[in-house]
Amino acid sequence: ISILLIWWGHGSLNATIDFHRHGIWALRDASHMIDSMFLWIGFVVASVPGFLDRFSKALRIIFIIGAIYMLGYPFRDQLAALSPTITAPAGYIAPIFFNYGGGSIVPMAAAVQILMDRTRLFGLSSTFVAGSIIAFAIVMLQQRSTYLQLIALFGVLAFIRPREVMRMSFGLVLAALALVLILSTGIEITGRLGEKFSLDFLVNHFAAIWGQTSGGAIDSAASGVTQRLTWWAKIWNDVTAGVRPLMFGVGYGIPLTDFKDVSGAVVREPHNSLISTFARLGLIGLVSLLAIQAFLAREWFRLYHFVRKRDDQVWANNLLIMAAFFVSVWIYSIGEDAFEKPFSAIPYYFFWGVILRASYVARLAQRQAHVAHVNQQGPLAGNVANPALQPRR
Repeated sequence: ISILLIWWGHGSLNATIDFHRHGIWALRDASHMIDSMFLWIGFVVASVPGFLDRFSKALRIIFIIGAIYMLGYPFRDQLAALSPTITAPAGYIAPIFFNYGGGSIVPMAAAVQILMDRTRLFGLSSTFVAGSIIAFAIVMLQQRSTYLQLIALFGVLAFIRPREVMRMSFGLVLAALALVLILSTGIEITGRLGEKFSLDFLVNHFAAIWGQTSGGAIDSAASGVTQRLTWWAKIWNDVTAGVRPLMFGVGYGIPLTDFKDVSGAVVREPHNSLISTFARLGLIGLVSLLAIQAFLAREWFRLYHFVRKRDDQVWANNLLIMAAFFVSVWIYSIGEDAFEKPFSAIPYYFFWGVILRASYVARLAQRQAHVAHVNQQGPLAGNVANPALQPRR
């Protein structure tokens, strides 16, 4: 709790001071700090009797709906025209629905959920469905972060559930064969970048992760790497210009880049959430954020070990599904401002709040079981079982 208080206290103080300096933009830039309070909200909501049982079902419904929602991506322009809109403070108009701004975060988590639960959809095997969802995200979304998310998920599953790596690989092979069959008929599939999907496109697009160019729309994606590095270098120079900005950051309310998009809106974040935090809150904010994530990861492993020991397959799968979501958000935050977008930051921290509550309940159950065991054995055995009561040697 002390780490959280430092993070929230430092961020809230900056947001309050900068609100008087820069107005509402300060609160917009402080969205990551504000949204992280859903950690506490998730913890409190999960204390409602029966919530943890209902949560298992709701979690699966959410990601299945998210996977089906993603199928509308090829028709996003037509669907967005039907959506109510909102005028952003920067002046551009955005549809409330059918933005698909979160990339492949939800599809990746949905694929893991279907794989873990052996869920069959439309009579198709879970292995094929999971592979098809991932393949759809790769082909249609055409985001480089998708490749990194997939690699990261393979690494996590290889460490925790090695058998599932083979099933996911087999599902991808089946989906790839189905894709080859479709392309062999002469049907052209065009994704987000407007490029026809092919093996050459896949290889070149993956190479664009480190800025390699190959012509066409991929060059635009590759040039973004150099642009990001330029932003990050400027931020480093600004923050390290003195002790105060290095420790406390430059604050909220000012854009961190001078770049404008096609609508004329200033890109306020440098497309990396860690660098945004370092810029806004300095070393105090960055170290606090990293410490919070390390603590949360530790609690995840503790709870996963507990539910596996109790052979609770439902909650073991719950944790793996949420882990896929967490990993996807973190990978996405390397090249985008994932934690500065409430639609990814809010569920991220809410899920962690639920995990902290479940971990708290698990620790209470362990303590009660230990006390019951000691009482059954008698006071002498209790002294032996409790190292604190052992005589010093």
